[in-house]
Amino acid sequence: MTVPTGPGDLAAVVDRLAIDDVLSSYAAGLDAQDWRLWRSIFVPEVVFDMQSVHGRPPVLEEIDKTVSVIRVQFAGFRATQHVIVNRRHTIEGDRAQVLATMQAWHWFDERCYTMFGYYDDKLVRTAEGWRLAEVQLNLTRTDGDPAVMKDAWRRGKELIANV
Repeated sequence: MTVPTGPGDLAAVVDRLAIDDVLSSYAAGLDAQDWRLWRSIFVPEVVFDMQSVHGRPPVLEEIDKTVSVIRVQFAGFRATQHVIVNRRHTIEGDRAQVLATMQAWHWFDERCYTMFGYYDDKLVRTAEGWRLAEVQLNLTRTDGDPAVMKDAWRRGKELIANV
C-alpha cells in the first residue's frame, strides 16, 4: 500500500473512511434497531435492489417509508448481526461505488437464517457528507431456516401494533 503524501491522496483517504463509516452505520443501525442512525445514511429517495432476496425488481423509494417497513421486520427478531467487510471503493468526484462482502444472521427464537453475499452500493456526496443512493444486495448463499424472515415480520407487526 502506498502511503498518502499529497493533498489529493489524503482527500481520497478521508473519503474512503467516511464511506466506510456509512457502511458501518448501515450494519450497526440495523442490529441496534437505531432507526435515526440508519435513516441518517441515506438520501431522501433510494433505489433498493433486493431482487436476489425476494425476486422483485429494484424500486426507488422514500427512505422514511423504507425505515417504517424495516422497523417492523426487525422488531420481530430476537437478534441480528450484519457484517460488511472487504470494501472496494471507486470514487469519482461526488459519486462513489463500493463493493463489499456481507454476512447477515437473523435469529427468531432458537432458529437462525443467514445470508451471504455482497453489496454493490452507490453513494453521493451531499452537504451532510456521503450518503447511500442505491443499495443492491446480491446473495450468493443462504443457510438455515428462511421461514425466520416471515415469522419475524408477523411478530414485528404484532409488537409494533401494540406500542
